[in-house]
Amino acid sequence: MSFLQINLNRCINAHNLLEKYATEHNIDVVLMSEPNKNIARTRQYLSDNNTDAALCILGNNVKINGHLQSKGYVGVKTDNTLIISVYISPNIPNTEFEDIINNLCDTLRENSRLHWIVGGDFNAKARDWNSHTTDVKGTILLDAIASIGLCLLNQGDTPTFVRNNQTSFIDITLCSISVVRNITDWKVQEEEESGSDHCYITFKFIPESNQEHIEDYSTRRWKISQEDLVKMQEELVKLRSQWSTDNPEDLIGAIIKACDKTLKKVYAGNGKRRPVYWWNNSIEKLRKTCIKARRKLTRARKSRISLESLTEAYKVARKNLKHEINNSKRQCWVKICEEVNQDVWGQGYKIVTGKLGNRPVKLSEALEKHILEVLFPAAATVDWIYPDVTSDSVPPFKYFGRSG
Repeated sequence: MSFLQINLNRCINAHNLLEKYATEHNIDVVLMSEPNKNIARTRQYLSDNNTDAALCILGNNVKINGHLQSKGYVGVKTDNTLIISVYISPNIPNTEFEDIINNLCDTLRENSRLHWIVGGDFNAKARDWNSHTTDVKGTILLDAIASIGLCLLNQGDTPTFVRNNQTSFIDITLCSISVVRNITDWKVQEEEESGSDHCYITFKFIPESNQEHIEDYSTRRWKISQEDLVKMQEELVKLRSQWSTDNPEDLIGAIIKACDKTLKKVYAGNGKRRPVYWWNNSIEKLRKTCIKARRKLTRARKSRISLESLTEAYKVARKNLKHEINNSKRQCWVKICEEVNQDVWGQGYKIVTGKLGNRPVKLSEALEKHILEVLFPAAATVDWIYPDVTSDSVPPFKYFGRSG
């Protein structure tokens, strides 16, 4: 199960890029802080009381058994895991922050039979997750983590928030001790363009039943032309020394490396995810330019060299990307609206139903049974009373018809 965690800063363009990234990387669960409120309501995200934290399930393999919401966080329950997305404003007083954390801990304790995965923007500083200092809110959060037995998943020294020369580590991922070994590949994607001041955080959760999972190569697909096929074959020859003829897995791995390097990927996902309808080659080029500018700026920060020109170049690239996405969405939407008159069940129908979340929610067998019992209660047993009737007790039949 693949996770993506991000603070979207209420930005529409950040939602646009998130949609593309999630499709490309087959994300199953998205933990969002500060989503755009209109988008969150339109797309029916699960959100907290104030739409400050939201959660979106994209993977069809995630079975939802229930959800919960409170001030500052929202969660869903799967077969054996409680997944929670958090956002706490930096502007609230410490007492209010402590109340939210205490409520969160109570929620986790009430679901002690489940594994826990908690992620979000807590706006708390602590040296434990590489902040330069530990503030009051950080101390409150650390005490809560220790008291309830949570594990911190943050690794490395890559900041999760970057704005000009300001950086911080305020996006945190936590889990229960029972699943800390089941979570892998936690990473801050500092060089990916998110459209937000925060970076994408990605990680994978492997349930116990899937720990011996064998990789499914059937989901990997590439576009192949005759020219590209020749390049792939040449690359495969270069990789010949990296596999053993006695090990099929080595050969498969070498072929995949060669294909990844020379062929264009087709992101098939689980076979049911639709591509982003407004994406085009121009946007793809601008995103690559934006990512390149972001990488140069990120590396320059680490080298402590002059950042003015690189910062300006990144801002321009980001602005151009945002403008092209908005322009493409407007043009595509006008075209789709015109096509609706000719084909009611065409692209427009698919996009609208996709935004409304037409994927059926998977319920557990126990929950389905409970719903049926509530909606269709069993009729009460009726004990019929049959009186003893004899021929003597039946009055004689009289005919009252017309005579003659």
